[in-house]
Amino acid sequence: MTSVYGLAVIVATSGVNLASVRLASERSAMLEKAHSCAAEYRKCASSVMRSCVLYSLAFSVATAALTFALSGFIGGRLLGDVRCVPSLKAVALSLPAISLTSALSGFFTGVRKAYKNAVSSIAVQFLKIAVTTCALSAVLPASDDPVSFACLAVVGGTAAAEGVSLVINAVLYFFDSKVPSGSTAGSGTLLRCDSMKTSVRDAASISLPTAVGSYARSGLVTAEHLLIPWG
Repeated sequence: MTSVYGLAVIVATSGVNLASVRLASERSAMLEKAHSCAAEYRKCASSVMRSCVLYSLAFSVATAALTFALSGFIGGRLLGDVRCVPSLKAVALSLPAISLTSALSGFFTGVRKAYKNAVSSIAVQFLKIAVTTCALSAVLPASDDPVSFACLAVVGGTAAAEGVSLVINAVLYFFDSKVPSGSTAGSGTLLRCDSMKTSVRDAASISLPTAVGSYARSGLVTAEHLLIPWG
């Protein structure tokens, strides 16, 4: 179950964090050098995030739909335990949030504001523990299938936490100045944002080469783990 979850997350994110970090840092460096105004930073940040979000949604929604549709086959045939099916469906629902959060966190790293990622991560970890603990304590004693529910409680707690993480990161991004930490916006407009528009192709050209290698590594590990129940 864990290996399948890991593979799904890797395909859903497909290296979008790397693209977000690199594009945000490159554009910010160019704007800093040109002493651009705050409006230029905001426009370029919007362009970068738009491309990364579209890239992220393309992979995460497709992976989520595939995982949800094949949850019965994966649980019943590959894992050999149909009790995993509800948990796999919960995993599928969390994939878009995980991918979008990865894109947003990459932006904060690119503009030297990684502390916002830390704040979000700590808050989400506490929430994940709280939700999972409450679910296990409230329902597990009365459950007819404790193993299935325990797995669902853990995965469901993680899915809920990922949704909250996306909201936190989105709020932090919305209220962010878009100016890198340690820098100040100037009054110059030597670089027009139109000349630095970012497309989905830009994000894909950075992310996909790394993602393909991750697919191979995680796919082999997942295949190895799936062979264990078969002896």
